[in-house]
Amino acid sequence: MQISDTLQNNAFPPSPGGNVTDELKRRRMYYRLLHFRRSFRFWWFRVLIVVLGTLAAVILGPYFLTFPKEIIGGAAGIVLFFWAIRRLDFGLWLVAICSTAFSPKLISLKSVDVYPVDVLAPLLLFAVLWAVVFRVRKFVWPSFWTIWPWLGILVLAVISEIMIQVTWIPLVPHKLNSTPLIYSEILALGMYSFPLIIILVTCACLSINERMMQVILKTFLWLGAAAALLIDYEFRRIGADLYTFRYTEPVIIYMSLRALAQIMGLAAMIAYARLLLADRWKTRLGYGFLLVLYLAGIYFTLENSWWVEIVVALVVITFMFSKRLFLGFCLMCLPLIPLIKAELTKLSTVKSVDAYRLIIWQDALRIWSKRPILGVGPGNFWSYDQVFTHLPVLLRNFDTTGLGVAHNGMLQVLGELGPLGDICLLAFVAVVFITGRDLYLRSKTPERRDDRILGLVCMGLIFGSLAGDFFSGSFFLPPRQIGSFKDMPQVLTTWIMFGFLFYRDKIWRLTHKNGEEEL
Repeated sequence: MQISDTLQNNAFPPSPGGNVTDELKRRRMYYRLLHFRRSFRFWWFRVLIVVLGTLAAVILGPYFLTFPKEIIGGAAGIVLFFWAIRRLDFGLWLVAICSTAFSPKLISLKSVDVYPVDVLAPLLLFAVLWAVVFRVRKFVWPSFWTIWPWLGILVLAVISEIMIQVTWIPLVPHKLNSTPLIYSEILALGMYSFPLIIILVTCACLSINERMMQVILKTFLWLGAAAALLIDYEFRRIGADLYTFRYTEPVIIYMSLRALAQIMGLAAMIAYARLLLADRWKTRLGYGFLLVLYLAGIYFTLENSWWVEIVVALVVITFMFSKRLFLGFCLMCLPLIPLIKAELTKLSTVKSVDAYRLIIWQDALRIWSKRPILGVGPGNFWSYDQVFTHLPVLLRNFDTTGLGVAHNGMLQVLGELGPLGDICLLAFVAVVFITGRDLYLRSKTPERRDDRILGLVCMGLIFGSLAGDFFSGSFFLPPRQIGSFKDMPQVLTTWIMFGFLFYRDKIWRLTHKNGEEEL
């Protein structure tokens, strides 16, 4: 606690009568009050924790033997959440970990799976805004130029949601599996706001401790290696082959294969960018080994949309780094064309059923044609699709087939928000690429190698995600409906990376504006 100027200077105004005894009593009372204030500020939250812990022990004690995992996990979660709020930089690191496949489900509310990051990210945003309102500290926010496309998407989401209520087609039910669509609509609007929440929280927390960026990137590398080793072990243990994971959504322990592929893909991009910009051969060999490990893990998952993402991302990173290297790799791949053709032929026999995706895309265009200006609104795509789909009868039960989505991110946004939604999404892609390119080009000195790596990764990530989203629709955001909320955490690692990029861009803008050298 800060001491007042009077106390610091040890200057007390004399008592009215000049009595030394009264002066000593007054000073003693002042110091007692000062000691009490210091003690109260130091002990109040510690005493509160002890009291709350005692109450929790009394209430939950009888249930400990019955639900030990839930109680221990809940207690640990409360402690972690508490420290995340007190130390925002630690909170950002915790958000990054909870955005990967290694974070278990927190709770299920009917058909909605809630993960720790779904609670932690809004809490961090609340803590940041609280600090801003009470002027506890100042934060760095992303520039408007970098986030305006997503602000446009949020505005369109609200407007289209309002307009569809007025222009609703009577043939379409207002319920989805006996659940009123209002819940799906609210959830969809929340899903559209999550990317902006992650970007704001990332920039604010980095302004407290910028070194946390490198800590998180290294964490992604280690988690990607753990995911690759786990998949390789499981793949060999069960004797899996090309057909094993085709018609199922497998889970290893509690982690979905798709979420594991997500973190491995991001780790592969980081490792490849660091390999290209490494200053020592030993470092290059280490990152080369990690890259091979990640690529093998992604291959074993048979998540072909993630294959597309990583191939496009590595191509973009190579092209932006060196056009000569890109051309050399192209020449090296020419002898491999027969092998690649044979592999694609083998895959086509497994994935012949993917021809239904063309019907699904036509269904998405058909839904958009019903409301071509503003779409049918977030959260309503499934309800419209089950009425207007042309899929075979055996595939029209979306509860069992998992369909009812566009399987294409651009078509999903088109059906929900109309053409303006796709324009804003493509504008965001352009903004990320331009920002990443500028960061890469202006960071040519050795001490700014980390910024060059970040620029390369984000350029590859944005185009890789766009390519994968063309076939999956779950790389920027999962389809905006209740059943897809379980896939929300795995895409937030992408938005954390964009938050890193926008933070470094804003730092450059601030220093350039002041005529100083970039930090």
